[in-house]
Order: sequence, then structure tokens, then C-alpha cells
Amino acid sequence: MPRKYGELPWYQLFTLVASLAPLPVILLWTALVSSHTSKSLRRVLGERCLKYAAIHTSVAQQQFIFGTTIATYRKWTKQNGIPAVIDDVGEDAHVLWIGERRTDRVLFFCHGGCYFLPVTDFLLSFWRYVQLELKKRDIEIGIALLSYSLAPMAAFPTPAKQATLALQFILDSGVEPRNLFMAGDSAGGNLVLQVISNMLHPHTGIPSLNPSQPIRSIGLFSPWMSFTTEANSFDQFDGIDFLDRRILGNYGKELLRGYSEEDNAFAEPAKAPQEWFTGSAAFVDHFFVTAGEKEVMRDDIVRVAELLKECHGNVELVVQERGVHDDMFIDFFTGEKNLGSLTPKVIEWLAG
Repeated sequence: MPRKYGELPWYQLFTLVASLAPLPVILLWTALVSSHTSKSLRRVLGERCLKYAAIHTSVAQQQFIFGTTIATYRKWTKQNGIPAVIDDVGEDAHVLWIGERRTDRVLFFCHGGCYFLPVTDFLLSFWRYVQLELKKRDIEIGIALLSYSLAPMAAFPTPAKQATLALQFILDSGVEPRNLFMAGDSAGGNLVLQVISNMLHPHTGIPSLNPSQPIRSIGLFSPWMSFTTEANSFDQFDGIDFLDRRILGNYGKELLRGYSEEDNAFAEPAKAPQEWFTGSAAFVDHFFVTAGEKEVMRDDIVRVAELLKECHGNVELVVQERGVHDDMFIDFFTGEKNLGSLTPKVIEWLAG
């Protein structure tokens, strides 16, 4: 019988505690041997913690620990004294607003987590920081986060259907495409491109959506562009990036079971035909793509940026020096005082 989301049998609770028990000793050892790195100690320990948890706990255990996106959002808004503003857009999808609803300038964001994990509180904190930095410039922006169904309970095309419904809801609320930014990190970046792919190559399982004018810009932050781990950057940076090649490959293998052969370009844009994104200029005015220099996914990300450039043209690619996967968000996980170079670039992107 299929388990429910976040449900653990008693013996997995025991193994979860046992799996995490060595972590304090591992972090202590990491601190002792990390003196020759340019990163702060808290950043080194944070990345080590993420990597350890990903390797030594199961998906079910991680879903048990992290809960749901809506629960995380409600807890975060309460802790930060912000009203929880939630819109039900149908098909078990919701739009969660950071701050008030707006229609004048909006960022619609799809979170990552390999399609298995919910949003994190530090990602919410990142976007609140960006929102407040923009406010200092007298730029008000509404930030709308998608809550979508997660694997293994949901498979393609469910998340893409939910993202499309949410995007349609935002447009129907009065947001003009020229005032709309749409973005995603990691699996969320993959999901964003699935929505764009559906505009170009309509899928029977996803509602059609044709904006009245091009969306202002699409942001792809460390997007997961291939569910396999064949790119050279996996050989180069496995063990440097906190993402683990083996775990990522296992996630990808599980997800690919939900795709038919004709849906491969939706799943893995890095392996899409050369002309896949031809015509995207009718739906999107600009693409902003980021990767970390030492990110295992780097080569797949660069490959997709090149495909977009060939088919669209107005594409900006930023490879962060010494950066790893989701680098700018990890700064907020570890509470860094000195933020990396990507955060101000994201602020400038939304201010433009």
C-alpha cells in the first residue's frame, strides 16, 4: 500500500535517529580540517550538513523532517510577523505570497528539491531579503511561491499542470506579462522550462496557456536540466559541490520512470533537440540563467543556456566564481554576513 506524504513506520524513525547521530562528530572533524578554504566556517559546516543528510537519510525520512511546503510557509510567516496569504488554484496547487498580493510587479517562483522535497525556510528568507532590498529603492514587488505535489506521490505532468494553473491564476488576477518575472531553482527551474515547453509543444496532460504578450523575464537558478549524471562537471566537482552525484542520479532515475519517450525534452532540456525552444521569444522576453563554477550540474546548465541563445537570443548566463549548487540560497541557510556575488545580480535583475 502506498505511503502517505511524510509518513514513517516506527522502525524508520529509529533508523533516522541512528543515521543522524554521528553528525555532530562529523561536523567537529570538518571544522578541524577546514582551515584551508576561502569559505567561512559556518558555510563549510552548512554544506557538509546538507550533504550528509542527503546521503544518509531516505526521501521518506526527509519528507518527515521537512514537512510540507504550506506548513513550512505558515511557520515561517508566523516567525517573521508576516500574514500568510494563500490562494487555492485547483488540482491541489496553491500560490503562497511573501507579503501582500500585488499585480503591478510580480515574481512567480517554483522551488527546488528534486521534485521530492518541499520549500525550505531559508529560501523564503532569501526572497524576503530581496523584496526588502528592492523596497529600499522604492520598487515594490509581489512574490508568489508555488506549492505543488511532490514525488513519489505525484509524477509528470502533475507539477507542470499545477504550475500552469498557478501562472494562469496570476495572469487572470490582473498581472500583465510585461510586469511578470517567473523563476525556479534546481527542480523548480526544470518545472519552469516545462511550462515554457508546453507553450511551444502542447502536452495533452497540461492546460494550454498563451500569454497576451511575452513574460518579462524567466530566471533559472542552478536549474536541474538533466536527470542523469553524465556531464563532465559531475566528474570534476562531485565531492566539492554539496550535491551528491549518486543520490542525484537515484532521484533522476526514479523521476524518469514517469516520462514517456516523447516527453524526454520536458524532462531533460539539456538533451532536447537543437530547435526545441524555437519560438520562445513569443512567450518570453528575456532569460536569466545562473550556475556555480564548481556545481556538478554546471555543464548541463550551460548547455541549456546555449540552446536558449540559439533559439531566442536574449539570454544572460552568469557562472558564479567558486559557486556551488543554489549558492545564493545556501548563504541564508548558514546565516552568512557576507553574501555571494549572485544575490545582488538577482536584485538588479528584478529591478530592471
